[in-house]
Amino acid sequence: MAVKNQPQQPDPGIYGSRFIAWLLRQGGLASLSRAKQKWAEEGLDIELFAAAMGKERIGLLRDPRSGDDVLHLCNIPWAVSWMQCYGDALPQGRPANGA
Repeated sequence: MAVKNQPQQPDPGIYGSRFIAWLLRQGGLASLSRAKQKWAEEGLDIELFAAAMGKERIGLLRDPRSGDDVLHLCNIPWAVSWMQCYGDALPQGRPANGA
């Protein structure tokens, strides 16, 4: 897909953009197991995707209370820029500049 005025790389792609929009709607944090289950239907391997985007953008943390692995959207401005490029809606109540 041709994207105008591309933001900072890496490009998450259309399905990756939809995933980061979903993750942002979850408050920037989501259980890895829940994300894997939901996005397997779209053919997106969440662990590979997060690794490809880099830990400075999508981090994998361990919840100290439950011990579960949790995805953390670390770079919101990067995420919002790509969501806008691919036409994914911003979550309601979230400023467009990602602040």
